[in-house]
Amino acid sequence: ALERGLKVIQCRLQDFEDAGKYDAVLAISSLIHIPKNEIAAQIGKIASLLQPDGVVFMSFIEGGGEGFEDPTSSGKARYFAKYSEEELLQLLSPYFTMIECHKIKNNKMNHTFCFYVLTL
Repeated sequence: ALERGLKVIQCRLQDFEDAGKYDAVLAISSLIHIPKNEIAAQIGKIASLLQPDGVVFMSFIEGGGEGFEDPTSSGKARYFAKYSEEELLQLLSPYFTMIECHKIKNNKMNHTFCFYVLTL
């Protein structure tokens, strides 16, 4: 993005502050690293950043629980939060209307990702 002259802000979503409104927000394989006790606030933050006719693309790992694991056996454990479909609907429905939902199996990680397209 920098090479193309785009503005890049590198930070955690929890630390991101902006009064702007965006046409689209892309959160693919990033929200899975936010602790469950912080995710509702971050979903609200994403909703507040979206234009009224904007679209959000986000993904989560299907399952339950949270913690550190090394799903690709790379020797680098990372934090992952996994959600049931019911948990995701409870998190997303106060803010968004679902346009589409797709489940994608990642064989390397042995996880199923839930990919959502949402609007306010």
